[in-house]
Amino acid sequence: MIRTIAETSASSAESELQSVLRDLAKELEGTKTLVVGDRNALPIVSNHRGPATLAATASATIVLAAARNVASTSALSPLVDVLLEGADYKVLVRSIGNGFTLLAVLVGDVNLGMAKLLMAHKARKIGELLEMLG
Repeated sequence: MIRTIAETSASSAESELQSVLRDLAKELEGTKTLVVGDRNALPIVSNHRGPATLAATASATIVLAAARNVASTSALSPLVDVLLEGADYKVLVRSIGNGFTLLAVLVGDVNLGMAKLLMAHKARKIGELLEMLG
């Protein structure tokens, strides 16, 4: 099968996105799930597929939008990420830009500072790859 340059670039970018998530999961101890969501709140890539991933991605997008509204109506600076905490888990949702999100479901005792730093670093790389995909 012969591929066009655009198809090859898209395939390469998708593969690289998956690689970035794998690297993040390795670097960030306590990672349960990682998902990159698109503008329509659908998962693009994740380290776990299934109905729960689809629902979590949609919910994360809604949570991020709601938090942005709170920040805006309260005249606060622009939102970077949202943290949800339970007794034995943390969910971190980070805006990648242009409506894309990075969702991480983490164990409760994860080093939150490290998680935020690593996610910020990987979000920049993911943003660059998403631009390549157009």
